[in-house]
Amino acid sequence: MAKVGYINDRASESVAAQSRRVRSAGASRVAEGGIRVLLEGCNPGDVVVASSLASLGKSADEAIAVALSVHDAGHELVLVEEGIDTTEPAHAAFFLHLAAVASVAGSRRGRHTGGKPKLSETDVARAVGMYESGRYTVAQIVAETGVSKTTLYRRLGGAGAGGT
Repeated sequence: MAKVGYINDRASESVAAQSRRVRSAGASRVAEGGIRVLLEGCNPGDVVVASSLASLGKSADEAIAVALSVHDAGHELVLVEEGIDTTEPAHAAFFLHLAAVASVAGSRRGRHTGGKPKLSETDVARAVGMYESGRYTVAQIVAETGVSKTTLYRRLGGAGAGGT
């Protein structure tokens, strides 16, 4: 089990500060360039170390989606600033709490009159992360997130539009 640092160049904290923080938390290597690069560089059982929850994404929805993508890919997560380490029993429910927050936030944004409820940006970002990890079929992603194949492929820019 290795610790892999995740650096997000779009975060408000500088790349250098994030790098120092994840290395001080024991990350032996660092992934920079997005969730896809991170997940492709992780081996089964690796722990992802990030400077903070905010460093995972530009928005709260994106940060939550990235954290849930890490979990969906079978990895644990350490958030240095918040003192969260999902390998510890006291923090094992962290991902369940994030999913609940994402669900509540999505349902509040989805309130409107008539028609199909609007998907939250968290759900769509999570679906994209799952697709990009290469570990899920489109059918599994649709079932897990509620995001349609059409919406997923539209967000991916048409990538895989002929697949299932």
